[in-house]
Amino acid sequence: MSSAECIEFRDYVAQIAGEKKSHYYYSAELLATPISADRAARTLTVRTTVSEAEIATSGCIDEGLVATVADYWTSTLLSAVHGGKSSVTTSLSVQTPRPIAPGTPVDIICTA
Repeated sequence: MSSAECIEFRDYVAQIAGEKKSHYYYSAELLATPISADRAARTLTVRTTVSEAEIATSGCIDEGLVATVADYWTSTLLSAVHGGKSSVTTSLSVQTPRPIAPGTPVDIICTA
């Protein structure tokens, strides 16, 4: 895909996300922004910035938050790839390998 097509697809995925209502985690709005997308590769990268509240006692980012963001944006990507059809997650695994500081940007790569 050309760069312009990737940007157009990224914007399309963001538009679909704007129409969804389930983007909350513990009643807090999930603030993640699509930064790149490729329809042919069926990938989407979203970025979020970690706040103090999203860091667990281990010092790592809350895995539930990462899973929720990944699930939300992957289902949105699937909807965009498949003409608006909804999807269901059948398996999702998240590992946080090391502590993270508040204010750190985190990229989450979704594949369909």
